[in-house]
Order: sequence, then C-alpha cells, then structure tokens
Amino acid sequence: MTAGICTNLPSHCSKASSRELIPMPTPDVVCPECGSRLQPQKEAPRSNALGPILALAALALVAVVGAVFFLGSLNHKGAKGTPSGATGGFTPSAGGDYLLRLSGSNTIGSDLGPKLIEAWLGSKGATGIRSEQRTGPDGAKIPEQVISATLGGRTVKVEVKAHGSADAFKDLASGAADIGMASRPIKDEEMGQLASLGDMRGRASEHVLALDGIAVITPQANAVPRLTLAQLKSIFSSQITDWSGVGGAAGPIHLFARDDKSGTFDAFKSLVLQGGSLGSAKRYEDSAALENDVAHDPAAIGFVGMPYVKTTRAVPIGDGLAVALEPTVFTVKTESYALSRRLFLYTAAQPANPAVREFVEFALSGAGQQVVRQAQFVDLDLRQPMAAPSPEAASANCRLSERWKGDRDEYCKLRAGSRQLGTSFRFRVGSADLDNRAARDLRRVLEAVEGAADKTIVLAGFADSSGTYPANCALSRARGQRVSEAFATLGLRITDVRGYCDELPVRDNATDAGREQNRRVEIFLR
Repeated sequence: MTAGICTNLPSHCSKASSRELIPMPTPDVVCPECGSRLQPQKEAPRSNALGPILALAALALVAVVGAVFFLGSLNHKGAKGTPSGATGGFTPSAGGDYLLRLSGSNTIGSDLGPKLIEAWLGSKGATGIRSEQRTGPDGAKIPEQVISATLGGRTVKVEVKAHGSADAFKDLASGAADIGMASRPIKDEEMGQLASLGDMRGRASEHVLALDGIAVITPQANAVPRLTLAQLKSIFSSQITDWSGVGGAAGPIHLFARDDKSGTFDAFKSLVLQGGSLGSAKRYEDSAALENDVAHDPAAIGFVGMPYVKTTRAVPIGDGLAVALEPTVFTVKTESYALSRRLFLYTAAQPANPAVREFVEFALSGAGQQVVRQAQFVDLDLRQPMAAPSPEAASANCRLSERWKGDRDEYCKLRAGSRQLGTSFRFRVGSADLDNRAARDLRRVLEAVEGAADKTIVLAGFADSSGTYPANCALSRARGQRVSEAFATLGLRITDVRGYCDELPVRDNATDAGREQNRRVEIFLR
C-alpha cells in the first residue's frame, strides 16, 4: 500500500514535523490531524536509531530497487491501471511512447508549458533535454512540440499540442491527452463530456497554474485617464473610431493588435471582445514591435502582455462602476484588475499515469512557479516580495459609502497600516466552499507568514450587491469567517474578521462574472 507524509508546515502539524508515514489506500487520503494533502513516499522514513553504515546500506538498497522499478516501468508502453500515487517510476501514456501528453491553450502551450516540462524533467535528473517544433506537410510550423530527454538511461518524450483551450477538453475526452491546458474555465457541456474522469471542477482535477494580465497601451501623451471594458469593446470593434467618444481630444483612433496566433490576442478576445469581431487594426507577431509603434503614433491604442510596457502608458481599466486600475503584479495577483485571468491545468481526478500528478505538483510548487515568472506570467507564490503601491494607488477607492455605520475611513486605515497579501480568497459558484485557487492559497499564506509570528492577520470579506445592504454585511462577514475556519483546520487561528458589505466592488455588479469577483475575502498583515 502507498503511504505519504503530511505537507503542512512542521510548526502547524505534529505529523508533518515528525514526518510520520500515513497509509494511503486511495490517493485522496489526507492527514488525519490537520487535513493537509499527503505527499506519496518512495520509502519509509529511516529511523534516527540507524547507524551511519546501516543508513547508507538502506539508502543503497532503495536506490537499486527504485532504479530497477523505474526501468521496468518504462518497458511497458501504454500500461494502464498504475496506481495514481505511485512514484517509483513513470509509465508512458496510452497514446504510445509519450511519458506525458499535454493539449490545449496556446497561451500556455506555446512557451510556458514546454518550459515547465523541461524544468520538471531536469528536476528528475534527466539529461540531454531538447525540444522539437513540429511542421505540417508544407513545412510550415504548427503549434506542437515534442520535448525529449534521457531519463534513467532511456529516452523519454513529452508531447505539447497548443491548438486552443477547446482542444484541451476534446483531447481529454478522447484519451489523446493526459493534461488539458486552458486559458478559461471549463464549460458545463465540457463537464458532461468528461464526467467519466471525475468532477472536473473539483480540487483533484482543476488546477490553477498561473495568472495573466493584459495591458492596454497608448502613447505617453495620450490624456484619456481611464477606460472601461465596455469602452474597450466599442473601440476595438470599431464602433467608436474617434478619441472624443471616450473623453479624449478629437481625432481618429488607430488600432494595434497582436495576430490571430497570439495567446495575448486569444485572451483579449475572451475578456474584451466577448464574441465580437476585431475592427480594422494593424496586426503584429511581435509584442515589442507593437509597443514601439504605439509609442510613436499619437492616435494609437494597442494591447500587450504586462512585461512589454516600456515606453508607452498602461491605461487604467475599470469594469462598470468599479474603480479603474493599472495592471501590476499585485492587481493581477489579487484578480482585481479587469483584464486579469486564470490559466488552468485539467486532469482526471485519479489519473492512471503517475507522471500526471507529479508534473502538476511540480508546476504548482515553488520551482514551477519560478518558471511561471520567468515566462512572464504572474505566479501564485505569496512569499515573493512585490513592489509597494504608490501612495495614490494605496489610498484610491478605500473610503466606505454613507451607508456604512461607523468610521468611513476604517478600510483606508487598514490598508494604510498593513501589508496586503497578493491574493483574494474567492468561492465556488453558488457555494460557500473556497474555490480551487483559494484552497491552495491557504497553505501559500502559511508559508508567507511563517516568519511573521509577531504580525496580526486581518480578514476582510466583501459581498456583491444582489441582496439588501444589511444582508450583504452579514454575508461578507460570514465569508471572512469561512476563510478563518479553513485556516483553523491548518493550525492558524485568526480572530480579526471583518465584513465590508457590498462596498468597494472590483468588477461590475451588473454581470454574473462581475458579481462572482466581488464575492471575495482579502487578507492583511499588520
């Protein structure tokens, strides 16, 4: 039977501290003391009573047995029924010689996915790692790569196909992929098609990999102070063609956009155009070239990934009545910026191929999130320092409305006197349960505050505007209390829990998606 050790911080769980081996008859077994996930182990922990010679002998024996198991597992191509918790070796996918097969979003699969595969293989001791771009019959490049390496004395291959998020779910359903890459959440009809793989919105199947933010750029001299998502849609669909239509100086608007193969354009279509068509725009394969041309055209507006903003101005973007925000690591990480989105990996709840679970865990680990940063996406690691917001940004949109009974500057004082962590806890649609990012962020917060025992943690809950104000006040505090209870199961007690009703929305309360984002819990250290 497979066994594992508790993944909680040693200071928060005695079983994690002692590295006690806990039986895992099924992969979803958790720590009986604190409820944390278990990390499957290749070997039982060695007793401290073992002498140096005996310890070395045991280690050598395990290494030999592990190597034999690893080589033997690679000889069985397409083997099925491998326990999902097994870590003694890898079994190639049912599709043939591939150790792992990823399919889906171009945003992930064109660069980030292959880089994560290479880093993961390197972490397993692989050598000679190389990537090959596939080409079509006409010799043109297609969005597919094969990463190969030497691992355990044998050649292993990983396939990464990046034709779009829809293919992630099609290929999971047909068995043509082990992991689906998606730059949007799974749809209800796709859920039905994948029912045999488990609850695809459950924590065992839906994994938030990273965050993405798109900057809308103009020349530095452009005086338009802010834009809304509705205005952006009208501009880029050529319904508004003059700057005077959005409060600027009269003059034509020149559109600059990435090409159809771009993951950035794919995100912009989803978040801004929302099914509409792009108007007459100059198209670019290179974000740096687009940014440079926008900087030199007084009438220009375009969009690029956040790291490409060099000599242009990133326009603050708002959603409905919510305050307009600039794209920063912090506003994207907390998902308060209107053009931020999640990037996902989807898997079967209990994958037969053990490499699936191992790769996902690596991608979500500190080492994997470092690759996310290097690929210029926004990572999920809460230990990484972030630039402090300007005093103007810190004080913006913090005063509570006249409906608030009490000090209307209470939230402003909380923000000014504390450090806000780079996450906001959100909930599954129609549920009081934390969503899948929030569930993992509980442990990320524990890691971030491990060295800050002298700090007080404050949870600030918010509601959407669907109900009455008093009801929303109660609901916002209940959401904060729900997060507090989740932390308590991990050994962290939080007593300062506040509810700020439906104040300070970050998205438009007139839309389902906006209301979902406004139902949140922020976390502060002071």
